[in-house]
Amino acid sequence: MVSTKSIDWIDDPREPKLTAMSNLLASPLDLVVLVALGVTAGAVTTTVGMGGGLLLIVVLSAQVGPKQALALSAIPLLLGNVQRAYLYREALDRRRATAFCAGAAPAALVVGWSLATTPAVVIRSVLVALTVFALLQGMGLIRWQPRPVALMPAGAAIGGLTATAGGAGILTAPLLMASGLRGGAYLATASAIAATMHLARLTGYGAAGLVHRSTFAGAAALALAVMGGNLAGRRLRQHVPPRWEQPLIYGVLVLCVAAAVLGIG
Repeated sequence: MVSTKSIDWIDDPREPKLTAMSNLLASPLDLVVLVALGVTAGAVTTTVGMGGGLLLIVVLSAQVGPKQALALSAIPLLLGNVQRAYLYREALDRRRATAFCAGAAPAALVVGWSLATTPAVVIRSVLVALTVFALLQGMGLIRWQPRPVALMPAGAAIGGLTATAGGAGILTAPLLMASGLRGGAYLATASAIAATMHLARLTGYGAAGLVHRSTFAGAAALALAVMGGNLAGRRLRQHVPPRWEQPLIYGVLVLCVAAAVLGIG
């Protein structure tokens, strides 16, 4: 992914010139890097339960700009989470997923539709703030333990952040864990919720004119890579000792912070 250009917006914000997107797969090396990134994102989320989507978006943002990164990642993350929810479908908590999505989906749709007119610096700032918050929370320096009754309003807030920063679904972890979900039930429910939010934000991006035919080549490669990473992560998850889970999460969050900060420029 050799191009580091951002979107060149013309007077009508619904018609972006996708100059960087056209160069995303300019060489075989670009395709290899893109596939490796997708496999890593899928494997990380399936293995440790969070972080892969955020890592994917912050790295893409540094390469092609935040708006293009959000549009490009929506389809792969949607399909990756649908696959993950299916793999762990027997443990899905439908009641909690429905309550959360009732707030998250409308918010992701509305914010996704307005993203075209949101300054890129605002999106990058939200992304950096989100990754730093997630890291501090993972280290125990910030404690956020909402009650289960907060699923719908908290879902609305997280849905809006997901449309703005893509990987805000990482904030669903403390919410779902506080409501009593663990293990496969957490992974299945979090994946179903994430898939709903990605579908909503993708619909909003489409309405705003952010999704074009040039988006689909990169999105298709990423989607296949993320789904392959999910399968690899499912195998890895069986061999990861419980004592390694927290260090792995910290490592992913540190990478996300570093990538997000580097992407500011």
